[in-house]
Amino acid sequence: MSDSNHLGVPMCLEEFGLACDGSKWPPGFNTSATPRPRLGDVPYGKKFRSCTVENKLALTYDDGPSQWTPDLLDILKEHDAKATFFVSGIKLYDDLVNHRSEKTPAIIRRMYNEGHQIAGHTWSHPDMDQLDSQQRRHELIKGEIGFVDILGFFPTYMRPPYNICGAECQTDVGELGYHVVSVEAPAISQMA
Repeated sequence: MSDSNHLGVPMCLEEFGLACDGSKWPPGFNTSATPRPRLGDVPYGKKFRSCTVENKLALTYDDGPSQWTPDLLDILKEHDAKATFFVSGIKLYDDLVNHRSEKTPAIIRRMYNEGHQIAGHTWSHPDMDQLDSQQRRHELIKGEIGFVDILGFFPTYMRPPYNICGAECQTDVGELGYHVVSVEAPAISQMA
């Protein structure tokens, strides 16, 4: 099981000799020294889960892009609807040797060009409360590298995998200049 379908999973077992995507650093500009100014009134490093405009809802998709994302984008465009896509950085690559996906950059650019919000969902989709501060930081920075390569910038909004991000996690995420988006309602769909 050393193909690209198995090597990127969160439970990839490096101790058994497999090269796991989750532990690799992607090629590209390392964003760790990038200034992270605080702008606006949206809190940094604190979860928020509701819209500020009455009678509005936020349509969000986690863990993409997937093979169904282009169809979803077509539907959203047909209905003039916008969404936020929480993208796991590892999905920007085809395999564990960090080869850039051929299709994914075009999908990410299409999301952005059609007015959707692109947000982070970590690099390898771990439970952020099970990581130490440095591991959490690496999860976010690895994802940023792929976004910079595709879009020229990285997002400042993120949703923690499994919607888990306790006080220490929120502090670490806030120090990197992220707004933490939570979920109010249970997930009702699969990957986008």
